[in-house]
Amino acid sequence: MKELSARVRAVLRRPSSYSGDKLSSRGLELDPGTHTVKVNGNDISLLPKEFQLLEFLMRHPDQVFSADALLNRVWSSASDSSIDALTTCVKRLRKKIDVDGSPSFIKTVHGVGYKLFTDD
Repeated sequence: MKELSARVRAVLRRPSSYSGDKLSSRGLELDPGTHTVKVNGNDISLLPKEFQLLEFLMRHPDQVFSADALLNRVWSSASDSSIDALTTCVKRLRKKIDVDGSPSFIKTVHGVGYKLFTDD
C-alpha cells in the first residue's frame, strides 16, 4: 500500500498538461526534453532536485507556493525532506541562475513561500 500511495502522489505531482516544450522567462530557458538550463544563452549545470524545483516553478509562474507545498510536489514523499533542504536548494539555485544587477528569478514572499518572478 505504501508503494501504491507513493506512486499515486508522484503521478499527481506531474503537471496536468505535460509538454516537452522549452520553458522560458527573462532570459532563463529550461528544456525538459534535454534536461538543460540556460541563462542568457549560457549553459547552467543543475543538480536533479534543483532542476525539478526550477521546472515546477517555471510551469507555475507568479504563483506562490508554501514550503510545505513545494516539499510535497517536488520532493518525493519517501525522502527525508525538510524546510532546511528546500531553503538550501533555493539558495544554491539562486546562486547558479541569478544574474548580477537583475532581480532574482526566485522571489521569497515573506510569511508565505516562493514563486518564480517573471516581471521584466
